[in-house]
Amino acid sequence: MCLHTCPLGVFERPDGFQRLISNAHGLRKHQVVDIACVRHPAPQTTAPAVAGVVQTKNCLAELGVSAWVGLLAVGVEQVRVRLDACADCPLRVLYPSIEQGIAATRQLLAELDRADAVVPVYAADADWVERPLHHNTPARLSRRGLFASLVSPEAAAQQQAINLIDEGDGSDQLSRERRLLRFCACSRSRCPICPKRRA
Repeated sequence: MCLHTCPLGVFERPDGFQRLISNAHGLRKHQVVDIACVRHPAPQTTAPAVAGVVQTKNCLAELGVSAWVGLLAVGVEQVRVRLDACADCPLRVLYPSIEQGIAATRQLLAELDRADAVVPVYAADADWVERPLHHNTPARLSRRGLFASLVSPEAAAQQQAINLIDEGDGSDQLSRERRLLRFCACSRSRCPICPKRRA
């Protein structure tokens, strides 16, 4: 919980962000994606508009603004954050921090008229159906993916940036959260927080 709530960004630890972005990057046909935590009892049951569900290995509280913006940066049209099981979770004390992260993301995206690109889901509907469930594990590179990266330098550069998120630059003194936000901002030219755009 401290990782994303500390205003100084002094806490760092490995989390599921890199795997989440890698998985979403590989799901190019999935325009609408659900993100559910590991404790969700039925993550694969979701709205008909959802193409796939990614289940994280930990609580959603470990994902901050950079995670939600990062998913949009790699091509996901809409992220639905599954909060419909939080009330019965033993970690429900973290629920307010999840909501705060989503609210901060929506406020940031409102500047681009894209606040609806990240949507919290509080309850299941009667018309929900089964959708493919992807676990938040390191994505394997297929033969087709390898050749596609050779043909498209832009895709290769984006994947390289994703792989280097957690490593960072040795001279980079920014906190991990700010490094992630900087990557997400620079991968979309329309983003208002991109340093290149400000310059």
